[in-house]
Amino acid sequence: MHSAADNRLKIYHFGGDEVAKTAWVNVTKCSTLNLTGNAESIRKTLKNYFTQRVANVTFNHGLNMAGWEDGFNAGNGMPFDRDMYQNQQIYSNAWDNVWEWGEARRAYNYANSGYKVIMSHATHLYFDHPYEPDPEERGLYWATRFTDSYKTFGFLPDDLYENIDVTVMGASLSRTDICKTNTSCPSLQNPKNIAGMQGHLWSETILNEDNFYYMVFPRLLALAERAWHKASWESEIDKILQNVMRKNDWDDFAETVGKKELKRLESMGIKYRVPPPGASNEEGEIKLNTVFPGLNIEFSTDNQMWKTGPLREAGSTVFLRTK
Repeated sequence: MHSAADNRLKIYHFGGDEVAKTAWVNVTKCSTLNLTGNAESIRKTLKNYFTQRVANVTFNHGLNMAGWEDGFNAGNGMPFDRDMYQNQQIYSNAWDNVWEWGEARRAYNYANSGYKVIMSHATHLYFDHPYEPDPEERGLYWATRFTDSYKTFGFLPDDLYENIDVTVMGASLSRTDICKTNTSCPSLQNPKNIAGMQGHLWSETILNEDNFYYMVFPRLLALAERAWHKASWESEIDKILQNVMRKNDWDDFAETVGKKELKRLESMGIKYRVPPPGASNEEGEIKLNTVFPGLNIEFSTDNQMWKTGPLREAGSTVFLRTK
């Protein structure tokens, strides 16, 4: 198939994400291996056996191998010995950084062990999670309550633990809370083994094409911006200054998206998510803004006739929308 398309296959991804712990139970082929030990040790042996088999097949076809970090996990946040696999490169998608679960260490442990790591972290790069912590927003929330474009834009791929911010349900966290020992947050010794970043969208809550585009755009633009180059603020040690620099960089990015890139998406027929407007009441005058400059903000006092322009408070209810 790849030869016919003149598109040579270079990497085979075997999956390996969250395989059920008892998937091997009552499987005839597994029983023929005469495995001994407790359930956890048997599971580890089978996983080791499987990944080596896949590695041998892919190596014989001149391919590199990839899989989710679960598939290579030997326990205690460490991967199987990289030397077990003959492939020139082994790629691992590191996803599990739900901070309170304590597995964010895998990403750097794998990179330090010789794996090529693709930063795929759920708290910032899973686009099947909602944009806002609002029940009307589509998406799951097992990893984080929300992921908006700014959160993805602000991800620090070269300093993973500086992304520690909140628990799944939004309680504040700091690096000190999570990184109490070196084994909890190992340092990155082999930065060359960070292969890149990847965003993800699964379809449990996707019913049609419009749902897909809504969840992907404009967050994908923020991911692309973060992946293609390292911004100056990423290396800033002073955290207050870093936040200022990041906000300024975001303002420039957001203006470009609002005035250029969204129009480009529209020309391609992509129905991206339009963020709701922000508002504040300042001495009777309602000030309005939007995440992406260039979008039009309209107001109404009856939810039927819509207007633009300065808004003086006119009654107890004012409806706002972005177009």
